[in-house]
Order: sequence, then C-alpha cells, then structure tokens
Amino acid sequence: MGCGPVVSQRYIPSLEKLKWIPTAVFDPSTERRRSVAASLGNRPVEAARAGLALDAFDAAIVEAPLAQHAELCVELLRAGKHVLVEKPMALTGAACADINRAAVEGNARIAVALMRRYAPAALWLKQGFDASAFGRVTRFVLREGYDNWPLLTESLWLRENSGGGALSDAGAHALDQVLWWFGAPATVEYFDDADGDDGVEANCLVRMRWLSGLEGEIELSRSRCLSNRVTIETERGQLSLTTSGNLIKNSSRSVAAGASPIAAPAFKTINWTELFQEQLVQFRAFAAGQLATVVAGEEAAQSVQLIQQCYAVRRPLDLPWIHYSERQRA
Repeated sequence: MGCGPVVSQRYIPSLEKLKWIPTAVFDPSTERRRSVAASLGNRPVEAARAGLALDAFDAAIVEAPLAQHAELCVELLRAGKHVLVEKPMALTGAACADINRAAVEGNARIAVALMRRYAPAALWLKQGFDASAFGRVTRFVLREGYDNWPLLTESLWLRENSGGGALSDAGAHALDQVLWWFGAPATVEYFDDADGDDGVEANCLVRMRWLSGLEGEIELSRSRCLSNRVTIETERGQLSLTTSGNLIKNSSRSVAAGASPIAAPAFKTINWTELFQEQLVQFRAFAAGQLATVVAGEEAAQSVQLIQQCYAVRRPLDLPWIHYSERQRA
C-alpha cells in the first residue's frame, strides 16, 4: 500500500530479485499506482485504498505518510491481514498501542521495516555486545545525512503528516539500532533547527547517556551529506560501521580477541536491496507463523517512544555554518 519513493527505489528491486509478484497495488494517486503496477510487469489489482479490495491479498506493505500509519494498519490488521509497515511505526506511543491491539483483535501479525538489523556486521556487533566480547563500550557517534532522496509529495516537510523531520525519518533507524544494541538510555538531550511549532527539522542532534557510563551522539541531516557511519569506542579498540551495515574499520588490536564464535567476522559487503530482500523473506515467514527474525510491533514501539521523548526536551540547535556566513558578511 502506497507507491512512494521507497517502493520504487527499494521494494520493487527486492521483489524482482526474489521473483515475487504482488497481487495488488494501492495508492490515492492513479498515476503512481499505475507506474508501480507497470514496473512489476503483471496486472495487479489497483485501488485507492486497500479496503476496496481486501480479497486480493493476505499481507500488505504499508508505505504512507506517517500520520496515516495507525489508521491504515488498524484497518488491515482487524481484517486479518498481516502487515509490514514502514518505519517509524506510528506518530505516538498511543498510536503504536492501537496498532498492536488491532493485531490481537484480527489474529494478524505486525512487523516494522527496520531492515538495518539484518546487516551481518550489525548482527555480529549485537552478539559481541551481548557477550561483552569487546570489553566495556564507552562511546559511540552516529552521523547520517543526505541531500538527494527523491520526493514525490511535500509530505515529509509537513509536521501534521510526518510528525517531524530528520529525527522521525532516519532517526527511526538510528534510535532503533541504539536501543537494540545498548538498551534504553538513562538521559537524553535533543537539539534541532525546526522553525516554530509548525516546522520540521532538517538537522538534529541527540546526546544520550547510560547508567553504565556509555555516552552516545547521533547527528542527522536532510540538508547535508554526512559520513553515514557509526563509530564505536570500546576498552579494546574502535569499530566503524556504515549505516547500511558494513564493517569498514577496526583498530589494530583485535577488539574481539578470544571471543568465540564472533572473534573472526566472516561476512560479505551488503547493499540496501539485499537488506530489503532479507526483510521481505523474514516477514513472509513471520506472516506464515514460522520462526522468523522481525522487529515486531511491541519492540518497534520503543523507538517511537524515544523519538517522542526527544521532541519533548527539544532545544534549538547551534548552526555553526550560519554563524560563519554571518561573520563573512560582517
């Protein structure tokens, strides 16, 4: 459901690789859904809303403006349709609870598209953290920024549709990964450049601290290209991971020395399409009631709650490049 950029850029290439053919396409825009249907090379049912053709499918991918996630997911789940919804799960923790309750009522399954968890290097790090294989983790820095993601509508820049900007978008992945690796932080500081109550942030900064002494910083941008990697410092050295999940650097010391079975990471470079493929494979198994690795609704709600916690303590972000420009003019 929904035929936005993530469908054409990520889901369609993944479906083609898997040789899976969707039976239905839904989007309010006739032009968009016809374009997606044509690219799939078959004749799926087309409609503005899934409720108009519930007999055409058993499970759905929901890709829509964030403000519509809860309504769409609740409708599908109550009808007994399994759902993979794009991140973040919903606007608020209360909306997440509505979705999870609808899944129980409809005897259906809900998973959230947080595909970075499928990266082999990210999984390797998770195993290492759980086994204390790297020694105490002391600090991490995650920086992610793009300025070229294609947009078909202005939805991402409207708070009533998106709930926020960079934090609600890429931040959903970043915060989920941090919660998965390290658990919930004890304290959170948050800064962004949103202009008033109606604006959404193009740039933001999250600082967190855990009771263990771990400190972390997440910088996100929709207007600048950043390093797109997370660097993790431990007692035994430093590791760096791309946001797509590829291990790109470790210290000269072996950070996992003697920590079997994770001491020797043996995994290939992975790309976004492969991450989406694995997510689809796992979701299909999950929907069939088989053993699967997914981020189910209850767990996915935690990152939504952390996003809301950040917005609740928002402070203005210092923008050094603006200060520099003002000094130049002076």
